[in-house]
Parts: sequence; structure tokens; C-alpha cells
Amino acid sequence: MKSTRPKMTEILTRIKRFRRAGLGLFLHYGIYSVIGRGEWARKLCPIGEDEYEAAIGRFTCARLDFDAICKNAFENGFRYVVFTARHHDGFSLYDTEGISEYSSLNYGPRRDLVGEFVGACKKYGLLPIVYHTTVDWHHPLYQNDFKGYLGYLRDSVKRLCESYPDIGGFWFDGTWERHDDWQEDLLYQTIRSRLPEAIIINNTGLNELGRTGNPEIDSVTFERGKPKKIDSPNKILAGEMCDVVNSHWGIASGDIDYKSARYLIESMIDCRRYNCNYLLNVPLEGDGSFSHINLGLLEQIGAWNRTYPFAMRALCYHDEGKDFFIELDGEIYLVVFGLGVNGDENVIKKNGRGKTLTFERFPVRVKEIRYEDNKKELPFSYEGNRLTIFAENFDYGSNMIVRIAKVKTE
Repeated sequence: MKSTRPKMTEILTRIKRFRRAGLGLFLHYGIYSVIGRGEWARKLCPIGEDEYEAAIGRFTCARLDFDAICKNAFENGFRYVVFTARHHDGFSLYDTEGISEYSSLNYGPRRDLVGEFVGACKKYGLLPIVYHTTVDWHHPLYQNDFKGYLGYLRDSVKRLCESYPDIGGFWFDGTWERHDDWQEDLLYQTIRSRLPEAIIINNTGLNELGRTGNPEIDSVTFERGKPKKIDSPNKILAGEMCDVVNSHWGIASGDIDYKSARYLIESMIDCRRYNCNYLLNVPLEGDGSFSHINLGLLEQIGAWNRTYPFAMRALCYHDEGKDFFIELDGEIYLVVFGLGVNGDENVIKKNGRGKTLTFERFPVRVKEIRYEDNKKELPFSYEGNRLTIFAENFDYGSNMIVRIAKVKTE
């Protein structure tokens, strides 16, 4: 009988689509958002169960507008969005009628937030992925009858598949908490039998970055950690680094430790060195809006993506040091880090006119290299097979942090 397993030189369509998306926006939102002390507030803060449940009354989502969120995401270069359909507190943001009453349709806003999310993503051409916890701090079966709880979990996922057929993927989180048999085969088959082209991701957490697992998994995860080469002998996998703008996934009003635009943009494009996606978590305020600082960070990322709109869709072509090459649809580009700004020495800290890049093993002969932003040509030379390029600094009045140049070959 002829095998239907794809050859290692082949890549599944759903994985190719996901990897091409490149940049994702992660939205953590739930009851914990109105408390404003992070997504683990129920577990890690001195908050009693009664106090946490009382917060549902303030969870009205008064300014939650998925149309505006998805429009903003698309315009700033994001091509998929992950939304917390159910977090560890067990409160569902989708229709769970007949499965559980603990949802946003029965309490709080009395809205189907996942339905709104999926619809808005579809409108703007974004891939909608639902985050779904496997841990549950609320449901009694989780502690008292784990096998029964897994049935509840599968019923919940089945409901998502059947009620929202435009879902493009599932992002599970929590199997790192206990070493029981999670019956992953049954969970993933619940999805595959209904949404065969949905991406399946199961976050391996902070301590097992890049670990491959069940054969149905389509992407490994690097939670707040630098990606690395993905070693998967039986299936070409995607990879994804998920990161936060400060120190929490859910909004935390006391957390002002925001990452710089430089950190975010360098981390984002460096993921393509490993053909990995970058999933950036930008939490929503309790009312469902973005804070001014988070809107500013999104705009800075968008400014870079509008200057180099192809970069996060490209894959690594050649990697030999800090700077590397990417390729998209037959076009090759050079990615340059660490450039300064040219200008008078009384205005700009002296750092030379640029930097020299050397590549010992570049596989093709170069004919021309030209910056994408100002179309200036970069001088280069050969000594044997060694390619040397001089990358000039940004012109005075601009600094895009990481610079891209188009490479024409002979």
C-alpha cells in the first residue's frame, strides 16, 4: 500500500500558509483584565474566589471592537491573530451552551467574543487562531476526575470547530502543568476530523523550548526564548517565538517594564533566520481597548513593516553571522543589524559611516545590492568566493533599526 505521509522535502499546505504569515498578534483578554494584575491574578495574587467572581460584573467589554483591532493589526503588518477563547481561569469567551454556563454569553458582557473575533479576522484577511487552555482552575473535574475533565475539554474544542468553521488554528497551553496522559491523540483528532486545515500548536512552555511532540503538532514554540533550528525527522514543522511587550501576558497596570522598539523589531526579523514566526502579545485593557503605549508600539512595528512589507513573509536563504539573507518568491534580500545614523560629529555620536560585512560561503555571484528604503547602491567585492559588502548607515533623519537591501544575482 502506498504511503500518504508527506516526504520530508514536502511541506503541508497549512504549515506553509502559517509560516508565510510570519507575524502574529497575541491578545490576552478575560476577567483578569479588569483586575489589571496579570493573567495569573487568580492564582498568584491574594485574590479570593468570591472577589474574582465578583469582577465578572465589571467585565463589560465596553470598548472592545474587534473590527478596529483587526484593522490595526493588518495595517501594521500582522497576518494572524491569536485570541484567548478560554484561559486558565476556565471562563469561556464563546458559546458553551449545554457544556458549561461559565461563559461571556451568560455573564459579564453577554457577547460571543470568539464569534466577533473570527468574523473580524475574516474581514481583514487575517488567520484567526484561538488560544485554549488545557489547565482549568475553575472546573471541579480538573482536580477530581481528570479523565472526565478531558472529555469536557474535547467537547469544548468540538464546539469551537462546529460553531466557528473559519477558525484557522488552535493554540493550546497548559499540558506542561501535569504529567498525566492528556489523551492528545483524541484532542487533536477532534480538530482534524472537522477542520483538517487548522494549525495545531501546543505550547511547551518556558522550560522546553522547541520541543517536538505529537505528530499532529504543526509548529513548535519558543516562549520568550530565542528560536533555534527545528529538528523534526518526520515532518517539516513551523516554529514560533511568542513574546510579551512587558512582563505579563494579561494587562498589569503596575508593569511599566516595556520593551523598546529596537528589541521588538530585532527579535521579530531575527525569527526569520530560523524560518520561525514572531507572535507578539499586546494585552487589552479591562474595557477591551489598547493603551496608548501599546498603540504606539504597534505603530512602530507597522512603520518598519510598511518600509519592508515582504520581510516577515520571507524565509532564510543564507545565514553566516549576525547579518543574514532572506528569500521570497525568487528575490533575495540582505538583512543588516546594528547600523547607526550618518551626520555631523557635533550632532551624531561618531560611529563611522557604516560597517563591513563578510560572507565566506555565499552560494551565488552578486550583481547588485541596493537598499529598499532609499534605493542607494551598496559597494561590494569578491576575493575568491568571499563576498565583502559595505553597508552604509542610515541617512540623517531616519533609523529603521534593521535595514533591508535587495540583492540581484548573476
